[in-house]
Amino acid sequence: MTRWLRTLGITGAAIVIAALLATGIVGISFGGTDAGAQESNDADVQHNALVPPSQVAVAIGQLEEEDGEYATVDLRAAVRDGDVGGALRFFSEEYGYYNGGVRTLEVADDGTIHVTGAGGLFHDGARTQVRYDATFAPDGATSIHVQGRGVNYTMAGHLDGLVSVWNAPALAE
Repeated sequence: MTRWLRTLGITGAAIVIAALLATGIVGISFGGTDAGAQESNDADVQHNALVPPSQVAVAIGQLEEEDGEYATVDLRAAVRDGDVGGALRFFSEEYGYYNGGVRTLEVADDGTIHVTGAGGLFHDGARTQVRYDATFAPDGATSIHVQGRGVNYTMAGHLDGLVSVWNAPALAE
């Protein structure tokens, strides 16, 4: 618990920033030198600004595994115009650093978040392409299963942090 309290300031800021990015209230743009590509990017940004996400799922905090190991976890996922997107990141001394996209997002009636996706796992100086499936319950019960060439493990335990889902209000006609 003391480890979590030491990082509360950084984690609290990360939660606010992640929620703002996931909801589209705040965006990040990286400029380029190709004017045609920039015009296309501007059109995409304008379209995304007009289409708010219908659902946003966030899970951020310290995962205390059943074996006493810790991992820092950051899930930000959203459904926008019917398309699922987002990212799952985690860092564990035992398993390394993972950064990958969210391919599917399902939210149960009780608020449990289930996501799947793929990305790169960096461990011992090497990058391995892996797939994952992860479940985050509102009470903090968490399971992240990672599988790839020579990699197959599950991190499970309690996430000390935020697990939340926001649904867009119904629009009046």
